[in-house]
Amino acid sequence: MNLELDKPGKYNLELTVTDAQGAKSLFTAPLEIGNEPPVISFSATQNQSFFWPDTKQFNYAFSVSDQEDGAVVEVENSNPLVTFTYVEPEKKSALGHQTANLIDQGKALVDANNCLGCHKLDEKMVGPAFL
Repeated sequence: MNLELDKPGKYNLELTVTDAQGAKSLFTAPLEIGNEPPVISFSATQNQSFFWPDTKQFNYAFSVSDQEDGAVVEVENSNPLVTFTYVEPEKKSALGHQTANLIDQGKALVDANNCLGCHKLDEKMVGPAFL
């Protein structure tokens, strides 16, 4: 037996089985098809483009909505725990409008990956030259 449903939603499954003597048995079960993850929206009243290290209070609001359940407005605790984590970038940004030198990038890759066993920078060895 196969059941194909084209749209997400709530359905009632009913299965009736009849034996050779005409006796019937009915099975019913609710089905809820589809479940999109909830969407969290966050907003802050302070300027969001930079950070003040001496800020003692950070005013914010968040909301949660779910495609199947609508807006989630009830919260069990009037002061829910919300955690923020700042992840520092791996490398500091370069000052000014600098562009990376492709030759320097290539040489750094060669040095980092021990490619000089088969390649030379400016002449052919086992592999082609890099410059």
